[in-house]
Amino acid sequence: IVYVKPGTVEITAEVDEIGSGIKRENIFADLTSLNRGTPNPSECGEIGAQTVCTWEVTIPSVCSGSEVCRISAWAKDNVENEGEKTFTELHIDNVKPVVKKVELLATGEKRYVQTGDTMTLTIHVEEENGVRILVDVKEAVGEDSYANGIAVFDQCEPDEERVQVCTFDIGPVTAGYVSSVDLPITVTDTAGN
Repeated sequence: IVYVKPGTVEITAEVDEIGSGIKRENIFADLTSLNRGTPNPSECGEIGAQTVCTWEVTIPSVCSGSEVCRISAWAKDNVENEGEKTFTELHIDNVKPVVKKVELLATGEKRYVQTGDTMTLTIHVEEENGVRILVDVKEAVGEDSYANGIAVFDQCEPDEERVQVCTFDIGPVTAGYVSSVDLPITVTDTAGN
Protein backbone atom coordinates (compact mmCIF):
# COMPACT_ATOMS: atom_id res chain seq x y z
CA ILE A 1 0.00 0.00 0.00
CA VAL A 2 1.27 3.44 -0.97
CA TYR A 3 -0.33 6.68 0.19
CA VAL A 4 -0.35 9.55 -2.33
CA LYS A 5 -1.90 12.96 -2.60
CA PRO A 6 -3.50 14.25 -5.80
CA GLY A 7 -1.05 15.82 -8.22
CA THR A 8 1.90 14.78 -10.34
CA VAL A 9 3.95 11.83 -9.09
CA GLU A 10 6.60 9.54 -10.49
CA ILE A 11 5.92 5.80 -10.49
CA THR A 12 9.02 3.61 -10.61
CA ALA A 13 9.44 -0.01 -11.67
CA GLU A 14 12.65 -1.98 -11.19
CA VAL A 15 13.14 -4.90 -13.57
CA ASP A 16 15.70 -7.67 -13.13
CA GLU A 17 16.55 -9.50 -16.35
CA ILE A 18 19.35 -12.00 -16.70
CA GLY A 19 19.70 -13.56 -20.12
CA SER A 20 18.33 -12.21 -23.39
CA GLY A 21 17.94 -8.62 -22.14
CA ILE A 22 15.01 -6.26 -22.20
CA LYS A 23 13.89 -3.23 -24.19
CA ARG A 24 12.04 -0.18 -22.89
CA GLU A 25 9.06 -0.87 -25.15
CA ASN A 26 8.59 -4.24 -23.41
CA ILE A 27 8.13 -2.73 -19.96
CA PHE A 28 4.52 -1.92 -19.10
CA ALA A 29 2.41 -0.36 -16.38
CA ASP A 30 -1.36 -0.72 -16.20
CA LEU A 31 -2.42 2.78 -15.21
CA THR A 32 -6.05 2.36 -16.29
CA SER A 33 -7.31 3.38 -12.84
CA LEU A 34 -5.46 6.69 -13.37
CA ASN A 35 -7.05 7.13 -16.83
CA ARG A 36 -3.67 6.50 -18.52
CA GLY A 37 -4.15 3.02 -20.05
CA THR A 38 -0.93 0.99 -20.39
CA PRO A 39 1.72 3.44 -21.60
CA ASN A 40 5.40 2.73 -22.06
CA PRO A 41 7.66 4.34 -19.47
CA SER A 42 8.55 8.02 -19.66
CA GLU A 43 12.17 7.11 -19.03
CA CYS A 44 14.36 4.05 -18.41
CA GLY A 45 17.93 3.58 -17.32
CA GLU A 46 20.22 0.89 -16.00
CA ILE A 47 21.56 0.69 -12.49
CA GLY A 48 23.93 -2.26 -12.35
CA ALA A 49 22.08 -5.31 -13.70
CA GLN A 50 18.69 -3.69 -13.07
CA THR A 51 16.56 -1.69 -15.50
CA VAL A 52 14.74 1.15 -13.73
CA CYS A 53 11.81 2.82 -15.49
CA THR A 54 9.57 5.71 -14.50
CA TRP A 55 6.17 7.02 -15.51
CA GLU A 56 5.14 10.55 -14.67
CA VAL A 57 1.42 10.55 -13.90
CA THR A 58 -1.20 12.82 -12.42
CA ILE A 59 -3.03 11.35 -9.46
CA PRO A 60 -6.73 12.33 -9.49
CA SER A 61 -8.70 13.10 -6.33
CA VAL A 62 -10.57 9.78 -6.81
CA CYS A 63 -10.05 6.70 -9.00
CA SER A 64 -13.21 5.43 -10.60
CA GLY A 65 -15.25 6.62 -7.61
CA SER A 66 -12.84 5.13 -5.07
CA GLU A 67 -9.96 6.45 -2.96
CA VAL A 68 -7.88 3.41 -3.99
CA CYS A 69 -6.20 3.10 -7.39
CA ARG A 70 -4.82 -0.31 -8.28
CA ILE A 71 -1.87 -0.28 -10.67
CA SER A 72 0.44 -3.01 -11.94
CA ALA A 73 3.71 -3.38 -13.83
CA TRP A 74 5.26 -6.20 -15.84
CA ALA A 75 7.80 -6.81 -18.58
CA LYS A 76 8.72 -9.17 -21.42
CA ASP A 77 12.32 -10.00 -22.22
CA ASN A 78 13.78 -9.99 -25.73
CA VAL A 79 12.57 -13.56 -26.42
CA GLU A 80 8.98 -12.81 -25.27
CA ASN A 81 9.17 -14.42 -21.80
CA GLU A 82 6.60 -12.47 -19.81
CA GLY A 83 7.44 -11.65 -16.22
CA GLU A 84 5.10 -11.76 -13.28
CA LYS A 85 2.79 -8.78 -12.75
CA THR A 86 3.43 -6.73 -9.63
CA PHE A 87 0.39 -4.98 -8.14
CA THR A 88 0.33 -1.89 -5.95
CA GLU A 89 -2.56 -0.05 -4.34
CA LEU A 90 -2.36 3.73 -4.30
CA HIS A 91 -4.49 5.16 -1.52
CA ILE A 92 -5.42 8.76 -2.25
CA ASP A 93 -5.12 10.98 0.81
CA ASN A 94 -6.41 14.55 0.43
CA VAL A 95 -6.45 15.40 4.14
CA LYS A 96 -3.64 17.24 5.90
CA PRO A 97 -2.65 16.09 9.38
CA VAL A 98 -3.86 18.32 12.22
CA VAL A 99 -1.69 18.87 15.31
CA LYS A 100 -4.05 18.70 18.31
CA LYS A 101 -1.59 19.06 21.19
CA VAL A 102 2.16 19.47 21.84
CA GLU A 103 3.80 18.70 25.20
CA LEU A 104 7.46 19.23 26.14
CA LEU A 105 8.94 17.91 29.37
CA ALA A 106 12.56 17.82 30.53
CA THR A 107 14.43 15.18 32.52
CA GLY A 108 12.42 14.33 35.64
CA GLU A 109 9.23 15.75 34.07
CA LYS A 110 10.28 19.35 34.82
CA ARG A 111 8.59 22.23 33.04
CA TYR A 112 11.97 23.91 32.43
CA VAL A 113 15.04 22.65 30.58
CA GLN A 114 18.67 22.73 31.67
CA THR A 115 21.92 21.93 29.86
CA GLY A 116 22.37 18.15 29.87
CA ASP A 117 18.65 17.41 30.09
CA THR A 118 16.84 15.15 27.68
CA MET A 119 13.59 16.65 26.42
CA THR A 120 10.55 14.44 25.86
CA LEU A 121 8.32 15.78 23.10
CA THR A 122 4.79 14.40 22.73
CA ILE A 123 2.68 15.44 19.77
CA HIS A 124 -0.95 14.40 19.23
CA VAL A 125 -1.79 14.42 15.51
CA GLU A 126 -5.16 13.77 13.89
CA GLU A 127 -4.29 11.55 10.92
CA GLU A 128 -5.40 8.12 9.69
CA ASN A 129 -2.43 7.01 7.61
CA GLY A 130 0.67 7.61 9.70
CA VAL A 131 2.82 10.68 10.25
CA ARG A 132 6.40 11.86 9.88
CA ILE A 133 7.69 14.57 12.19
CA LEU A 134 10.75 16.73 11.60
CA VAL A 135 12.09 18.77 14.53
CA ASP A 136 14.80 21.38 13.96
CA VAL A 137 16.92 20.88 17.09
CA LYS A 138 19.96 23.00 16.10
CA GLU A 139 19.39 25.65 18.78
CA ALA A 140 18.76 23.14 21.57
CA VAL A 141 21.21 20.28 20.96
CA GLY A 142 23.42 21.46 18.08
CA GLU A 143 23.91 19.97 14.64
CA ASP A 144 26.11 17.02 15.64
CA SER A 145 23.50 14.93 17.48
CA TYR A 146 21.17 14.63 14.47
CA ALA A 147 21.82 14.81 10.71
CA ASN A 148 21.88 18.51 9.78
CA GLY A 149 20.35 19.30 13.18
CA ILE A 150 17.01 17.75 12.15
CA ALA A 151 15.49 14.97 14.26
CA VAL A 152 13.16 12.71 12.24
CA PHE A 153 10.46 10.64 13.94
CA ASP A 154 7.82 8.38 12.39
CA GLN A 155 6.99 5.92 15.17
CA CYS A 156 3.61 6.91 16.57
CA GLU A 157 0.87 4.98 18.35
CA PRO A 158 -2.84 5.40 17.66
CA ASP A 159 -4.61 6.85 20.69
CA GLU A 160 -8.20 7.20 19.63
CA GLU A 161 -9.88 7.23 16.25
CA ARG A 162 -7.67 9.14 13.78
CA VAL A 163 -5.30 10.47 16.50
CA GLN A 164 -1.64 9.42 16.52
CA VAL A 165 0.42 10.02 19.68
CA CYS A 166 4.08 10.57 18.88
CA THR A 167 6.49 10.60 21.84
CA PHE A 168 10.24 10.86 21.47
CA ASP A 169 13.31 12.04 23.33
CA ILE A 170 15.64 14.80 22.13
CA GLY A 171 18.92 15.56 23.78
CA PRO A 172 21.06 16.10 25.59
CA VAL A 173 20.47 19.85 25.59
CA THR A 174 23.67 21.81 24.85
CA ALA A 175 22.25 25.32 24.42
CA GLY A 176 23.85 26.73 27.58
CA TYR A 177 22.12 29.54 29.46
CA VAL A 178 19.44 31.09 27.28
CA SER A 179 15.91 32.08 28.15
CA SER A 180 14.39 30.23 25.16
CA VAL A 181 15.21 28.28 22.02
CA ASP A 182 13.16 27.59 18.92
CA LEU A 183 12.14 24.03 18.05
CA PRO A 184 10.45 24.36 14.63
CA ILE A 185 8.29 21.28 14.00
CA THR A 186 7.03 20.05 10.63
CA VAL A 187 4.35 17.36 10.53
CA THR A 188 3.46 15.50 7.31
CA ASP A 189 1.48 12.38 6.64
CA THR A 190 2.71 9.41 4.63
CA ALA A 191 1.14 10.86 1.49
CA GLY A 192 3.13 14.08 1.84
CA ASN A 193 0.28 16.35 3.01
